[in-house]
Amino acid sequence: MYFERQDPETRQFVAPEECAQDIKELGASLIFAMSHGSHELFHSNIWAWLINKDQAFVKVFFPDVKGRFLRVKREEGNRDLTIWMENADGKEKAYVIENKFKSFPRKGQLLDYREGLNDKFAEGLLVALNVPDGFDSAAWRVCTQVEICKRIEDVLKKSALADQERVTIADYIAMTRKMSKVLSAYLEKLGDRWSLALCRDRGEAEPDGDLESIKLGDVFKKINASRLVAYLEGQNEIQALRQKIRNFKPELELEISHDFLHKLPVLNCEIVRRYDPGDLKKKIAIGVMLQGHSFARCACSFDKAKFRSAETLYRALKLEGKWFDDKSFLLPGLRLMSQRKEYKQYVTNDYTVTYQDIGLVCDTFAWIAQEVLEQLNRIVDLLNDGNLNAFFMPPGVTENEGAVT
Repeated sequence: MYFERQDPETRQFVAPEECAQDIKELGASLIFAMSHGSHELFHSNIWAWLINKDQAFVKVFFPDVKGRFLRVKREEGNRDLTIWMENADGKEKAYVIENKFKSFPRKGQLLDYREGLNDKFAEGLLVALNVPDGFDSAAWRVCTQVEICKRIEDVLKKSALADQERVTIADYIAMTRKMSKVLSAYLEKLGDRWSLALCRDRGEAEPDGDLESIKLGDVFKKINASRLVAYLEGQNEIQALRQKIRNFKPELELEISHDFLHKLPVLNCEIVRRYDPGDLKKKIAIGVMLQGHSFARCACSFDKAKFRSAETLYRALKLEGKWFDDKSFLLPGLRLMSQRKEYKQYVTNDYTVTYQDIGLVCDTFAWIAQEVLEQLNRIVDLLNDGNLNAFFMPPGVTENEGAVT
């Protein structure tokens, strides 16, 4: 597989020409400039303002809502927007809006919001700029930013907002539509690709300069990374592997997520054992990481006593035929990268990450899915052979006290 890699220079990304005018107009928009601090907060604040001004705007988000409006709260219980209504029985009910501009929430996050409200939860709405096919919203309704704008326009026709307020909201709607149009055009042009052309090393010029000029380059990359996560989660082989791991070792979980570091999108596919559900950092994990051009085998631990440094983590997984220093993984990468360290590391006060990487060249979602599955299956083989029992031991437990149960 590694010997059939494509030349990244043949896979360059060319910005859609039809977006030039919209990008120019966004760059000149005061409303758009005001949204740069935090796109998600910006939209949520406008929606809360509208609802407080005219309760009819509640139906923009929950068309079938009934009862008496009580209040709308921002960031209550970490929820973006919570609209409280009183039903016919005099009980308070919560209608929750989760606004995801750059990515998509974990299914567990939506479930947590619902469970946190218990019987007060009435309905949930996830609003996103773009929603990938097959996205699991944990039974919440899903709506796009553009659809919300259309509904706001409809309610605005009958609203008692002042003329100047109407003008401001009209500018907001026009800005949101242009932004969605531009990002959608870029995503359609990119297709199902991670896009090496958009993953330059720090210091290199950004080929998506138009998006960078209006501060949407990072947003575009984050949305694309979330699309890759959704693509992987939609693979039957991934779901089958997740179930296989649960059946074999119930304390382990396959987790697929994305992040953004140093202006580069990051994909994490890890087999994880968590030791503290309240602190997501408290885990030990082994898996693969994709960051820009780098495709890596990695391991992560929060247990500073057991793995005192990146080197001890590296040595624990270095044994012949184990995870690190596996020539079948590393040798092809040596031809693609001019310099190589024995291992690389990312160390904080809480946790340590050790990894070995090769240069990624083929950037299609299909190829990445195939490669991720190959590496995850290698970890399952190590689990089956008992080679990771010591690695996954809980803090303070030695291998002599028994294998993971």
